[in-house]
Amino acid sequence: MRADRWIDVPLAAGQPTMRIPQPLNWESEPEFIKPPMKLVLRNNALADGNGVPAITVATGEAIEPDQAPEEMLNDSIAGFANIGAQNILQRAVTVCGYSARRVTYTADRLGATVIAVAVPLEGKMSVVIVAAQSVTPQNRTFQLDSERVLSGIQIGS
Repeated sequence: MRADRWIDVPLAAGQPTMRIPQPLNWESEPEFIKPPMKLVLRNNALADGNGVPAITVATGEAIEPDQAPEEMLNDSIAGFANIGAQNILQRAVTVCGYSARRVTYTADRLGATVIAVAVPLEGKMSVVIVAAQSVTPQNRTFQLDSERVLSGIQIGS
């Protein structure tokens, strides 16, 4: 994946290292970061009066010390349903050699595409979730930019 700009995601010690492509006009908005979020990018140029598209990065850790990657991913998908996500579709993918899921869903007026990656690190399982969401997910620029980010995720342990 070629990118003119990359952004290093500020994860905590003991969490995987991560960076994502940063498309033109997508800027970091620290004031919107709420735990467990680590990064929020928004593109104000795509604001349409109903909202501003966002790409978020969040992390979590397994409650069970021996949780398998698939269990961690299943728990993450269940979490989407718990926050009101509907029409959840998912498929297994691999990101940087790690088990992952590509998920699409709707919630309220939002459409979202998510990559959830299970990363074993230092004897525990972590999950990294990158979500691209918009009230106008059919916007061509949003589609191209979000796909660039979601397909360009780089994770290391």
